[in-house]
Amino acid sequence: ADGVHLGQHDMSYRAARRILGNDKIIGKSCYNDITRALDAAEKGANYIALGSFFNSATKKKALRCGLDVLQETSKKIKVPIVAIGGITAENGLTLIENGANLLACIDALFKDNNGFNSARKLNRLFERVIANE
Repeated sequence: ADGVHLGQHDMSYRAARRILGNDKIIGKSCYNDITRALDAAEKGANYIALGSFFNSATKKKALRCGLDVLQETSKKIKVPIVAIGGITAENGLTLIENGANLLACIDALFKDNNGFNSARKLNRLFERVIANE
């Protein structure tokens, strides 16, 4: 594997880094907590994840995260931010425009019978942002 993603109840970032070494990717779930995101970035996480931003069929009881948390976090850290939770081609642009660098999408890709078309729609969100810069 090229790395690991650590949730709230997984091992610590430091323990994972010790096991994996410096050349592997380690991401950290920060849910809706700016302090957790700052801490993960300071310790060396390669990326942090915030969410759930919308209702998610995958994790129905996930903590919700507001755009204000995404905006504030993006101003304070330099590592990429992954937005997660109920993200679709219809609502993902708002997250990108407010500081998300990446979108984690499960339902949007697999609920449709054509995952390729779904992925293409999501990719176009980033293309729109780049074209407007």
